Amino acid sequence: MANDFRRKNRHVVPNFRQLTDTVLLGEVDSAGTAVPESVPIDFRSRISEWDAERSTGLAADIVSAALVSGQSGQPVIDEAADFIFANPGMCSSSLISAAQRVRYRDASMSQPTVQLPRLATFLESNSRESIYRTIHVLKNAVSRFGGDPILFAELARCYMVVGNEERARRNIAIALSLSSSNRYVLRSAARLYAHFDDAEQGFHLLRRHPLSRHDPWVASAELAMAGLVGKSHMVMKDAHRMLSSGRFSPFSLTELHAGVGSVDLLSGDRRKSKRRFQAALQKPNDNSLAQVEWGLSEERLFDVDLSSYNVSRNYEALALEAFNQQSWTSVLDHCESWLMDQPFANGPAMMASHVASVVLDDFKAAQLFCEASRLACPNDPQVANNYAYALALDNQPVKAFRVLDQHRLSAVEDSRTRVCLTATRGLACFRAGRFEEGRERYRSAIDAAKGVGDRNYLQTAILNYIHEELIAEQQLPAFFADEIRDLQIDPRAASTQVLKEKVVARLDAAALSFDGRSSRDGA
Repeated sequence: MANDFRRKNRHVVPNFRQLTDTVLLGEVDSAGTAVPESVPIDFRSRISEWDAERSTGLAADIVSAALVSGQSGQPVIDEAADFIFANPGMCSSSLISAAQRVRYRDASMSQPTVQLPRLATFLESNSRESIYRTIHVLKNAVSRFGGDPILFAELARCYMVVGNEERARRNIAIALSLSSSNRYVLRSAARLYAHFDDAEQGFHLLRRHPLSRHDPWVASAELAMAGLVGKSHMVMKDAHRMLSSGRFSPFSLTELHAGVGSVDLLSGDRRKSKRRFQAALQKPNDNSLAQVEWGLSEERLFDVDLSSYNVSRNYEALALEAFNQQSWTSVLDHCESWLMDQPFANGPAMMASHVASVVLDDFKAAQLFCEASRLACPNDPQVANNYAYALALDNQPVKAFRVLDQHRLSAVEDSRTRVCLTATRGLACFRAGRFEEGRERYRSAIDAAKGVGDRNYLQTAILNYIHEELIAEQQLPAFFADEIRDLQIDPRAASTQVLKEKVVARLDAAALSFDGRSSRDGA
């Protein structure tokens, strides 16, 4: 069975994008307090490199360095920007916008329309090779420019994309050692540690950092890390003080408002949560808007129209909204953009593969999303489960077993994921014609689901099991259709309702006759 992608608790974990994109989104601008420590940039060595050889790669490096250091007016910066303008076919729209910003210092420009790679292109072999070419270029830049923390942060991000945890950690550690008080580096480090299931280290890094008391962007990251490790109470006082100080712009506070509102929501304080979410929407970014959409899907405190917000890279929130509106193909479209924007995140692949498999019966699309996610998350049992589920539904049980065999059930900590892996193995057994073994696996999954404390998991396991019995044309009690019809599905679990309707339709079509077995015998 497919993992329920919906997160019980979403946290406003910072996004980790290329520096150029992050700057254009306004997330490294002054928050209205002391500007974070400037990143040390060696322009002298860049000038000598530029005089020797002019290329779009070096021009991009100079422009990015100028953005993060806040420098402008130097001839080498203007020349690099002009070089980008003269070669638009070789540059991304983000890079062209960055060049415009450093050349003309126009911070009021509208956000660029970014042309992201699509899923099929991303999965082509040359796409992965492209990432390694980028790593090679960055390594050469490190050898030329030495102690530039941004280069090491970007290396860490690239290694995250290809799933190399050791080198990603090593490079972010170097970036931190070179510029320990830079907002971009700190937030990138927090995202990296959360990605590698080490939120404790991210929390420890930010908890002891003085910038967490003065910069709302860093404070928001600290609150997210605290939530992941169950220590939100330790930072709420500082967060409230910052929110009420009157020293920061609404945009600088948007993620912190959304984070505090989520803590209030989970503690049952609807009034405070509503106020914080509304404050977050005064000037949201993509992360805070997704957080509010998640919160409102848990508790409908008020209605919000996402189309009324001009927020760049707002793919996650749009995907969540499309799911809540049951606009299923739109879910896949937005998840594709979300995955291409943040290729190391497993969220878009989980949501898209779930909808593609359970609702749309588009098993090939589900496989593509999981294959893309497994590049960066090769050891993620949730993604592996959804991949095996799509393969089995596509009548490829041998491949499904091969994926499942990579994850020992005893090594999987999350109880929900263990339920899914067990049920998916049952599915693969059914599709391989091993019906008795399939029944035994499903019985184990259903029994385990009863202990999870989540009714949707139990219902989904039962529905998947009955679905396989019907496809295998096995005999079931006549009254079983009534029991399935009587299942009360959580309105938020719209995809489970679709699965239920599919099973009921098969039950009705089968015209089953009672064979004396109780419903418990089959589960």
